Amino acid sequence: MRTLHTAPLLRHTPDGEPVPDHAVLVDGDRVQAVGPLAELIEAYAGVRVRRWPGTLGPGRRTTLRCRRRPPHASGCTRCCARG
Repeated sequence: MRTLHTAPLLRHTPDGEPVPDHAVLVDGDRVQAVGPLAELIEAYAGVRVRRWPGTLGPGRRTTLRCRRRPPHASGCTRCCARG
C-alpha cells in the first residue's frame, strides 16, 4: 500500500539540513518519491498520509530473523523485535 510519510521537518541525507513540508512516498519496502508534500499529494491523489511528529530522515532497515524453530516468517518483527 502506498503511503506518504510526512513530518514538520524532513532530512534528505543524515547530515542534511531539514526542510519543511516535505514527504516520502513509500510502497511496501521501497521509497518511490521524495518531495514537497503538496506536490506528492496532487500527483498521488487518494494516497494514505501518515503524519509524524518531529523530523523524518533516512534510516537503515534491518531484517530480524525469527528465533522460533521452525520460523513462522522471514523478517519477523513480532516475536523477535521484543528481544
